[in-house]
Amino acid sequence: MEEKLVFAQDSLPLSII
Repeated sequence: MEEKLVFAQDSLPLSII
């Protein structure tokens, strides 16, 4: 569950770039 949360947070900033 923790890995999915980190992935979602990392995906947000990555998508913004």
